Amino acid sequence: RFLDRVYRHLRLEQDDGGYAAQNAVQNSGELNKVYHDVAKLIHAASAQTLAENESLTETAPEIALVESATVGWTRAFYTLAQRDEQERKKTYGKND
Repeated sequence: RFLDRVYRHLRLEQDDGGYAAQNAVQNSGELNKVYHDVAKLIHAASAQTLAENESLTETAPEIALVESATVGWTRAFYTLAQRDEQERKKTYGKND
């Protein structure tokens, strides 16, 4: 099933071009289904909440899909580091 979907998308890119294929996927709502399935898999939102909302970004904005695990960990690490830096500046001021 997965490989069939990848193959169909590659054929779409070959026939219509990469940008057209991307727009087709975005307009079809398939990406919302991916976010829905990921949220369900990791219990980020209840099944009832997922069923009630078409757009998962409203119910589970903490879901982020990235191109690799390395990118995901790097983004998470730097987000935490930046938050800590902002908190430190609030607490101790900018001139320490």
